[in-house]
Amino acid sequence: MDTIQVRDKQFKMFLPEEKIKARVAEVARQIAADWGDKKPLLLAVLNGSFVFAADLMRGIDAPCEIAFVRMASYQGT
Repeated sequence: MDTIQVRDKQFKMFLPEEKIKARVAEVARQIAADWGDKKPLLLAVLNGSFVFAADLMRGIDAPCEIAFVRMASYQGT
């Protein structure tokens, strides 16, 4: 199994990239089918979701919009 080094930490790959891409494409197709002629607004929570949100938006074969919000769930702890 592949490992990834980020600074001083090592991580084992849990899901291969191809599997993630296939699922994102499946979700994008489902959104396009469910929303039909409507224009959905994708709301992405920064920073962690921006790549996923961009991939998802590119996969939706219909007009859509995207907005970003920033949350601070660990602030003050």
